[in-house]
Amino acid sequence: MEKTSDYTKDSSHQPKHIDPQIPTSIKCDEHHPICGSCKRHSVPCEYTETRARPIEPPQPSKVNKGEDPGQSGFVTLSSQFPPYQGEYDDIDQSLYTTGSPGSNSVHLWESKARRLLELRLLQSYIQNTSLTLPACHNEAVRHAWSVEVPNLAFENDNLLYEMFSLSALHLLKSHPASPELLVARQEYMGLALREHRKAVAELNPKRADAVCFASSLILIDSFASLQDRSLDPYLPPMEWLQMARGSGPVFRIAFDALENPETAKIMAIARARPFLADGNILFAESNREGLADLLEHNVLGEICDLETKQAYEKTLSYIGTFNVSEILRASWDFISG
Repeated sequence: MEKTSDYTKDSSHQPKHIDPQIPTSIKCDEHHPICGSCKRHSVPCEYTETRARPIEPPQPSKVNKGEDPGQSGFVTLSSQFPPYQGEYDDIDQSLYTTGSPGSNSVHLWESKARRLLELRLLQSYIQNTSLTLPACHNEAVRHAWSVEVPNLAFENDNLLYEMFSLSALHLLKSHPASPELLVARQEYMGLALREHRKAVAELNPKRADAVCFASSLILIDSFASLQDRSLDPYLPPMEWLQMARGSGPVFRIAFDALENPETAKIMAIARARPFLADGNILFAESNREGLADLLEHNVLGEICDLETKQAYEKTLSYIGTFNVSEILRASWDFISG
């Protein structure tokens, strides 16, 4: 500590943070993580390592007292979407960093790697995933999924994150061992659910269209995920059933909140839905065409009264409805080339 005169000549290098235990003649050169001067004099340094801060995931919206969180229709799918159990060693560390020790929590860094990942997910959604969504044989519906959804996602995080989640799930079918996609799938699904609960709680006419689309994609996403769940031992998909049941009120509330139903983007899909609520269409006798022979098979000892006969006829007509749909779809595919 004796040779300090040369080090203290320039008063412009006065330390910005001075510890009472450190001689004032030692000036900090602000070199991270430990300034050269403090290191040379073997004293504690006031400057700590500066790192890029990870983006914190949005916090779940508060639930009013007496309100059942399940009423939103979107439960936490903890068992359906379990944390990724693999190692993160193969993941680009500029994109992810683990949370607290011993946890599987992962944060997204603001980085080039993250931007490239999201660009990849967006491109894949528009070019591939959107074309697999319901009723895409209808041009208006296909336009809604592939064009209107990405446009709305620019201003609605619930829709943006769900779009990324579904795209990651789709890509995992081609790259099942990709740690990057596995973690991205988990993280974006969690973010989508949290943002969606917030959007439903703060619903307004401007956001209603996005809430409708996000609700639809979340249901599609969760249903598609059932194929990856363990079937040994078999357990009913209760969480998905609860989500599907609870989504009805969400859709009704969102539809009622639409600023102008006639011009709403979601109407392209709403108008193209199958007529599952019309019994005259579902149970039409014409749906049994080509299947009527099944009704003539009599099993010895089986009850064959009028009520039973009608039950079989309705069931066969219902099955025939999907057969008719497949024929129409095949015809469309043939016509469209």
